[in-house]
Amino acid sequence: MTLSSNMRIRNVVSLSMDEIGADWPLIRYLLDDAVYHARYVAYGEAASATAFAPEVMEATYRHLAALIEPYVLAENPMHSQLQSTAAFYPAVEVVPGAIPVHPTAPLPP
Repeated sequence: MTLSSNMRIRNVVSLSMDEIGADWPLIRYLLDDAVYHARYVAYGEAASATAFAPEVMEATYRHLAALIEPYVLAENPMHSQLQSTAAFYPAVEVVPGAIPVHPTAPLPP
């Protein structure tokens, strides 16, 4: 379980979707279809090897940090979460290491 943005507790489903049962009938129906499931697994593997590859994610983090940097550093200290503007840079360096890297093992067939 995890908290959603509106602070409600919701269940988190793994990429294998092993937890999907009769309470999610449409998704269960699709996953039980061999053709659909094979395509789902292929798309998942492609996404993890491309868009979600660690080096791609780190480049994305750095790009996004550069985009917001001038705005973060210009924040009014009375309305900022930063203790100082110098705190922005170490926080940016922490982000890539804080995201868990999942093994590249294929999804179950």
